[in-house]
Amino acid sequence: MLGDAGERIARIVRTLRNFVRLDEAKHQVASIEEGLESTIALMRTQIGEKISVKPTFAGVDRIPCSPGELNQVFMNLIRNASEAIEGEGVIEVATLQDDDHVTVRVQDDGRGISEERMATLFDPNFSRRGDRVRMSTGLSTALRIVQDHRGELNIDSEEERGTTVTVVLPKGEAHV
Repeated sequence: MLGDAGERIARIVRTLRNFVRLDEAKHQVASIEEGLESTIALMRTQIGEKISVKPTFAGVDRIPCSPGELNQVFMNLIRNASEAIEGEGVIEVATLQDDDHVTVRVQDDGRGISEERMATLFDPNFSRRGDRVRMSTGLSTALRIVQDHRGELNIDSEEERGTTVTVVLPKGEAHV
């Protein structure tokens, strides 16, 4: 039993270390899929058992980037997807590539985003959860990080049907 606990702790430490990349250079050629795997592993306890996360990775090329920053983007997108799902649901995380770009798509079957809210989606704002009021800068920060990587962040959403967020990153040199 003690051995099992030690193995779980070691796995958690490895996952955290991979997620934040403390022992690596900030800018490097890295695997987006490894970052997504670490992010999904870290988010599983927050997401709960009623929401299924289904990764579909295409074996995309490693790209020049700041992997720790991109992991922050992925964590924000997966957290937002999980918060949009009331009760049971599915979050699909997929990667694909073409000659010049690597694409990450996070799709949920949650409540979707209204047209009015879409217009201000990337503005820092305040959100209310229960009795707490907090400033939410997640999407605006995610957009800045993606743009710093010379990439694009696109959102397609339909109320009551869910949301798809697509991050497109160049395979070439990043200017982060």
